[in-house]
Amino acid sequence: MNQQQPAAPPSADGARAAASVADQEAARAAQHLATSLVQALVSGTVGEAATSPHHSISPVAPDAWQQALKLVDRRLQDAKLELENDILASPDEFRSSLSKGLQHLLETRRLQASVDAAAARIEGDEGLAHTSERLVAEIRSTAKAAREAAERRAVHKALDGLRKAMTLFDDHLSSGRYLDGAKTLVSLEGLIDKASRKLGSTQEIHNAKIQFSAMRMGLVQTLDYAVSAAMTVTESSSPPAVTITLKDGISFGTGVPDIGIADTLESSAVLGILDRLLQPFAHSLSKHLIQPMAETCHQRVFSVDRELSVSTDHEEKMVVTISTVEPCRGGNRLSESHEQSPLLPTAVFMALAEFLSGFLDRIQASPSTKTLTLVQLVGGDTLRNFCQDVIRHSLQPHVPSSIDGLDAFVALYGTPLSVFDSCMAKLGISSDRHSSLSSFFDHLHEHYAIKCSHKHLVSSRRLFLAKVYDTIEVGHDASSGDQGPLFLFPRCLVQKSTVQLASLLDTILLDASRLEPRGATILYEASRDLLDLFRSAKTSILYSPSPSLSTLPPHLSMVFHNDCMYMAHWCMLAGPKHASHVSIDCTTSNATEHGQDSAARPTPTHSRELHFMDLADPFQRLAQAFFQKQQRAQQANLVESVAAANGFDCLEPARHECVERAVKQVLYHIRHIAKIYHHALPRQVYLIAVGQLVGTACEAVTKQIEALSDMAEEESVKLAELVGRFEGLHDLFLSPDNGQLGSPLSPASSWPPPPATVSSSSTGPQTTLIEKYTQGRYTKCATLGSLLNWNFATIMEAFRRGDLRAFTVNELARLARALFSDTPLRDKNLTEIARGHPTAK
Repeated sequence: MNQQQPAAPPSADGARAAASVADQEAARAAQHLATSLVQALVSGTVGEAATSPHHSISPVAPDAWQQALKLVDRRLQDAKLELENDILASPDEFRSSLSKGLQHLLETRRLQASVDAAAARIEGDEGLAHTSERLVAEIRSTAKAAREAAERRAVHKALDGLRKAMTLFDDHLSSGRYLDGAKTLVSLEGLIDKASRKLGSTQEIHNAKIQFSAMRMGLVQTLDYAVSAAMTVTESSSPPAVTITLKDGISFGTGVPDIGIADTLESSAVLGILDRLLQPFAHSLSKHLIQPMAETCHQRVFSVDRELSVSTDHEEKMVVTISTVEPCRGGNRLSESHEQSPLLPTAVFMALAEFLSGFLDRIQASPSTKTLTLVQLVGGDTLRNFCQDVIRHSLQPHVPSSIDGLDAFVALYGTPLSVFDSCMAKLGISSDRHSSLSSFFDHLHEHYAIKCSHKHLVSSRRLFLAKVYDTIEVGHDASSGDQGPLFLFPRCLVQKSTVQLASLLDTILLDASRLEPRGATILYEASRDLLDLFRSAKTSILYSPSPSLSTLPPHLSMVFHNDCMYMAHWCMLAGPKHASHVSIDCTTSNATEHGQDSAARPTPTHSRELHFMDLADPFQRLAQAFFQKQQRAQQANLVESVAAANGFDCLEPARHECVERAVKQVLYHIRHIAKIYHHALPRQVYLIAVGQLVGTACEAVTKQIEALSDMAEEESVKLAELVGRFEGLHDLFLSPDNGQLGSPLSPASSWPPPPATVSSSSTGPQTTLIEKYTQGRYTKCATLGSLLNWNFATIMEAFRRGDLRAFTVNELARLARALFSDTPLRDKNLTEIARGHPTAK
């Protein structure tokens, strides 16, 4: 019987194909569904789709959704079925995989248990972490103990080194090796400093420092005593002397080794206390010898003796004997032998330095110690102060009077200074080229110029202030016919002191020509100072309020005038004469001037030439002031003498006698003053001076006569005779070589001249000179004398010729009214006179 066989299950391929189709459809449905949801979310229509039937989430139909859900469910079932089929198809492989998974799970659990057990061992009280911390703590404790042990070993080592050094120091001192002890002490100080920096401030280091200080103090005291005992300075009063004693060594007595001065100095130098230990000895040297020798060298004489003792002390002595110099009789100047040695202190100082240097060489002191010792004793501040004192107390104020001239000055100062500087440099204690003595030596020319300037200023001041007015005749006489070269000073009288000043100025400039520019400049400025001093002295005389000097005698006043003109003439010619031989240095100072730093040295700017031309004009003006002051006084005397007549009306005998006495007094005064002027003044100045006096007298007489309102004929004749007496003044204007100066007066009959000789064209040389220097006033007076004797017709003829131009129209009219009666002729002539002087043809 045929049974219906069940349908065969679908094959695996068919299932896979169906599943694939279902998957594709489900995927499309799911994709469509996702797209719809996204669009709904973006457009915000999700809610509307939920509430409104007209709005759906996606355009997919509900059937499609149902189909998609079925397909998804089917796919899940197919996947489950496929898994079951796979398991059923290969159970062994599945079982093997499951077994491996279980093994892995068990291994994982075992490893987890091991990890948990290890963690328990690490984190527990007896775990690895606790053990590690305990081991670290033990290691740290062990390291600290090791460091402490190392520090203790270092301290013990340092202290052991200090104890060994201290022991070595004690051994050196006990054996008398003081230099080695000093070196050990220096090294011990370094060890203590090093240990202090390394170990810090420990009690052991503190104790070591205290012990070191005590050891150093003991050695310093020993060295100090040795220096003070071996190097001494003593002063004795009878005879005055200073003894310097130097010993080779010092003995301390029982138990203490002796010490040599060489070891003492070397040890002191090693310890750095040599300067301090030598200070007392250096102070004694400066106090008892160096300073007194520098400050009072111009009053003392020093002699030096050296001796070397052969006793066991092995000491060397230098004895400086001091004796006071007595001033010479009749003055304060020192003896000539001492006056030639103002630099004797430098010789004694060199002897002292060489004495100390020889002693140090004999004791075999090291070069460095020798240099330090010499610098401390006779170098440095000691040498600097000595040089300054010598310059201040000897070189600057004390110049021997017998030294005259640059060569003698250089020989006196230059050679000793050069030897002294070389000696100090050789000993190594004076390497500074800017020291006081070196600077003085380098500027000898300037110091010589300063000395000369001071000397000349003092002597010139005494010369100017001395009231000695001795005169001497100088200049060239132009009237002798020998004109000579140009710019010669005319013959006149000047004071001897003025000639001496000019000669001194020439000597100063001659000395300046031998000096360097800076020294020459000093002398040049000194010469100008002398000229200023001379001018000041003359000015003080001219404007002195003293009654004895306010009115100088005519002779002395004109001599002073000549003095000033003589110096003005010298000033004009001195520059061209000496400028080519003297070099002048024009400098300016960079800081403050001289004191200034005190320091700022002058720097050269531009050169200038020697000249005195700027001083010529002040001297000429001063001479003119003397001349004018004396002339004003003499002119005032003449006017006063004329005025003493109380008018020139001389009709009465008594009045005529009074007027005649006044005229005689004027003439005598003029001749007396002219005689004084003739011997004192140059010819040209004499003519000017006498012309002024004659002109003043003639003008005063003319004014007195013109002041008369009415003159009788007899009175006019008397006045003409009195005026005619001035004719004798012609001889005052003659040249002295013709022998007519001072000739007797011409006969009175020749005065007044006739009308034909009144014209100036017919006058002789006498009238020409007197007209020139009286400026026409004498001619006017002479014409007035003639006019007093003329009749009216003669007067009018002279007026028409132009011979009366010396008178003004008003003066002529006044004279005509006084001389002639009031007539129609007088009125006619006065009318003609009023029209003015005729025009010259």
